[in-house]
Amino acid sequence: MSEEEFECISQGGIKLKGRKWLPESTPTRLLCIVHGLGEHSGRYKHVAQTFCNASIAVYAVDLRGHGQSEGRKAHTPKLDYLIEDVQQLVATARREFNELPIVLFGHSMGGALSAAYLLRRRSQEVSGAIFQSSWFDLVHPPKPLVLSAARFLQVFAPILRLSHGLNPDDLSNDKKVVEDYINDPLVHNEISLQLFFSMRKASAFVKTNAALLELPVLFTHGNEDNITLIESSEVLAEKVSGEADFVLWEGRKHEPHNDNNNSEVLEYYIQWIKKTIPEQII
Repeated sequence: MSEEEFECISQGGIKLKGRKWLPESTPTRLLCIVHGLGEHSGRYKHVAQTFCNASIAVYAVDLRGHGQSEGRKAHTPKLDYLIEDVQQLVATARREFNELPIVLFGHSMGGALSAAYLLRRRSQEVSGAIFQSSWFDLVHPPKPLVLSAARFLQVFAPILRLSHGLNPDDLSNDKKVVEDYINDPLVHNEISLQLFFSMRKASAFVKTNAALLELPVLFTHGNEDNITLIESSEVLAEKVSGEADFVLWEGRKHEPHNDNNNSEVLEYYIQWIKKTIPEQII
């Protein structure tokens, strides 16, 4: 596997930093990864290695305000700007491999964002999607009084950042994964009011329009996920009009790809892609 960095320009002139991992063999498909809140594309190198071993090339980008990309930390001016970040990721992969099918892999915030992208842009470039631990609803949402206060403050201070309150121990049963996350200088624990409400908007849009998703999709969670609500993904899997599967990973937390026996999880994703997404664009 080879690794290269790339840059692309998104809405508002923001420069996004990305990574691509190419297999030694000729790739048969492309995987575009959209990461979760507070993290970055570099945390998916081991995922890329597994997919490259299966002749699937991997592209990932740091969303604005995350990782090494430009933009105010943990913030977006509006949801459409994040949607454009995903578009630039897909466009980069498509420019370099014009004939291969693209599969979106969105984790947590990236799952809801990927689904919103597919519904809003009606992209013809994407052939399938995996929504892992997606932020359609939270297990512990803000209390109504806190939410009302935040909505009021958003009008006057949309860039105000607060702690997102995620407990690193809720990510994985693997203590090294948790330790690496805590010590990663590119990981942050904040979210702006505008970013929070943008993601609420994205999730609401997906839940309202899920029936319009016509491409093959896989919804998946760890059964010990204490961050995003499993039931919301399960309900959405029933609503989409295209082929949809729902998988619950026993003994895994919020990051199944980073949890115990993660090779089983990644191998399942690879086999799902090979079974569901043809090697050539139809």
